[in-house]
Amino acid sequence: MTKKCTIFSGGEAVSAQCVAEYKPFIDDSLVISADKGYKLAQAVGVKSDIIMGDFDSAEKPVFDNIEIFPSEKDDTDLMLAIKQGFESGCDDFLIFGATGGVMEAALRSVYEIYTGESLKNVNFEQVRGLNGVRRATINLNGFELKVGIAHGLGNARHLLEDIRNGHNEYHVIEIMACPGGCIGGGGQPLHHGNSEILYARANALYREDANKPLRKSHENPYIKTLYEEYLGKPLGEISETLLHTHYFNKSMD
Repeated sequence: MTKKCTIFSGGEAVSAQCVAEYKPFIDDSLVISADKGYKLAQAVGVKSDIIMGDFDSAEKPVFDNIEIFPSEKDDTDLMLAIKQGFESGCDDFLIFGATGGVMEAALRSVYEIYTGESLKNVNFEQVRGLNGVRRATINLNGFELKVGIAHGLGNARHLLEDIRNGHNEYHVIEIMACPGGCIGGGGQPLHHGNSEILYARANALYREDANKPLRKSHENPYIKTLYEEYLGKPLGEISETLLHTHYFNKSMD
């Protein structure tokens, strides 16, 4: 029998409307809050069963069932919550406030290029996670950049229908065919639908990224040289021709 788990991580605030859509799932699940995720849960009226983390980004709550971890540890607070879910026998997960990858890399560059300021915290955790559809709003010094992300073509259809029906508007949309993005793609070892493997892959990539001295694409010396010596500038004539593509309806009547 499937056992459900809802996790609130310490990412961007979750709307009450979004949580309401998943109320039947949440009411029938083990609710775990990771670090300041307990505040997200409280804000939308969801009671946590377990709260865990190092609480380096939030005040430690007064709570009976709480697990405190050192800030120096191998796993992120979100990953600890996921492992707790698996240890509790859960096999169906819903995560709020948490994938990143290409979108996160793009946002790092967009922030600095748009604002002209150095980005101190390069982690856009609000675009991370394995949810099929994710939405985030990024504050660019007063300008709210709205981002939509979908994994899997079925989820992409839902995202696009939202736009078509006027429910949501986005400045940037990222669509990937594979579950969780490239970590669940055909070029990877088979995961047979095991979400724990996907989370482990994502967590390993986040740790690897965190330890890199160069974490912003536009600061990559090879990219800078390519633009200086050949492409000219982003959205310039050469880069537009070589790096951008267009899609056409090729369906047969």
